[in-house]
Amino acid sequence: MQTASCMSEDGLERFLDRSLKGRPGCVVVYSLKDKRIIGELGDSISLCGLHPPGSLVKIISALAALDEKIVNWDYRVKCDNRFEWGDTVYNCCFGGGHGEVDMEKALMVSCNYFFYSLVPLGLTIDMVVGHSEYFGFDNPPIFRPELPSGKLPDNSIDPFRAVIGLWPSGITVYHVLQMAIIMAAFDRAEFLPGETVGYIQCNISNFYRVRDALKRGELPNSRIRYGGKTGTPSVPVQNGRTHAWFTGWAPFDEPEYAIVVFLRDGYGSRDAEPIAREVLSELLIDSN
Repeated sequence: MQTASCMSEDGLERFLDRSLKGRPGCVVVYSLKDKRIIGELGDSISLCGLHPPGSLVKIISALAALDEKIVNWDYRVKCDNRFEWGDTVYNCCFGGGHGEVDMEKALMVSCNYFFYSLVPLGLTIDMVVGHSEYFGFDNPPIFRPELPSGKLPDNSIDPFRAVIGLWPSGITVYHVLQMAIIMAAFDRAEFLPGETVGYIQCNISNFYRVRDALKRGELPNSRIRYGGKTGTPSVPVQNGRTHAWFTGWAPFDEPEYAIVVFLRDGYGSRDAEPIAREVLSELLIDSN
């Protein structure tokens, strides 16, 4: 499927402004063809701050569990919402439980229970941190080198919280953009301007299986498929409020654009993903 952009960069900025509707947050759009950011809009706290990544980290935890042979792709559990370990109960993100869940479904529905179950089997914080470094989280973001490196978890935090991305601090939206670009265009020789990250260390077969599990659906008013992942980390200092993430790319099989949406109040699938879908749909026209 061939596509073409119908929007100037000035027009894109106006569209991003309308999409955010004054909400505290930001949107960043990257052209894989031009290897540059073509649109970014938002407040400075959202664009420049460190934020807990939430369920975006499940991509990394899945790769770590597979690469370190903690489980294989066929591993499955039955999620009944409550994962008990010692005297502690960890709840899933879906009150009724997700039922039987394998790796693909766990990524699709963002099942906390599945990822909790990997910790007693041997998934460690060090493994998650190591795979975070594949995406450059341990360095300042490539696109904004003046910003800080990601603040990755250490062994002082609860590993059950670490594997689902409930980190005390976190990463910038530009770190998340790097992850989106790598997930979108892993098989392209050049996708980041003048830089490389350590992604090539991961198992290629595992990478593609995880990537394929991130296929979301069709963009509005088109037959163009897109991929990506939501995140909804809780922010304890904000009285139970949650941040909303979505990062992804389109078209799924022949990516042209990567996007990150971050909102300081909301839910990933309810609030951030619809904005991303709207922006990607506006950027891409089905030539058929």
